[in-house]
Amino acid sequence: MFVALIPCQLIFLLITYANISIASERGARYISMGSLPSEVISKTTLELEKYNFFNSKPKIETERIDLAETKLIELKISIPIKTFFGMEFYLTSTSHAI
Repeated sequence: MFVALIPCQLIFLLITYANISIASERGARYISMGSLPSEVISKTTLELEKYNFFNSKPKIETERIDLAETKLIELKISIPIKTFFGMEFYLTSTSHAI
């Protein structure tokens, strides 16, 4: 039984990571189109709610970064995950927009 749960858990983690990665990229696209950070957070939250693969609330942060002469905005999404085996950690995806 334990061995059968390992592939199921890995598939769940991969699907969840793919979904938050897509939501993070779309949020970065909203930023690059000129949306305000508060609008981006609400749109990204709605994007994540479509997938509904997690029970807790995602943590979405935006931060301005100056890299050389380029000003970037970083969008970071973190979702707390609890595995079948009792481990808890944050699954995180980060995207950047100019």
